[in-house]
Amino acid sequence: MSIIHVKDQAGFDKEVLKAQKPVLVDFYADWCPPCKALGKVFEQLIEESNGWNIVKLNCDDAGVKSIAQSHGVSGIPAVFFYYQGKLDSAHSFTGFDQAKLQKAVDHASSLAK
Repeated sequence: MSIIHVKDQAGFDKEVLKAQKPVLVDFYADWCPPCKALGKVFEQLIEESNGWNIVKLNCDDAGVKSIAQSHGVSGIPAVFFYYQGKLDSAHSFTGFDQAKLQKAVDHASSLAK
């Protein structure tokens, strides 16, 4: 698995909305310290992932701003969990919350089996 960087709606549609496997979507910005910390955790997690992906969207990219707005991103980092193109709000969260992240990862892993 790898971390997939998406820069526009077409990429979001392909990598998230049309994905059949679980996807953790990270809305972030390069200048955001909690986003940087979460990014390092994602780099470690992706090595352990089995059947699910991480998609990153930089909210400062012009093509991503409208995606973030249309999905109700009100703060960053924001991690949204999608499975088969549908948002799972029970496993989505805003901020750097290790417990919620672990819950989302565990859920992704269970669905990917």
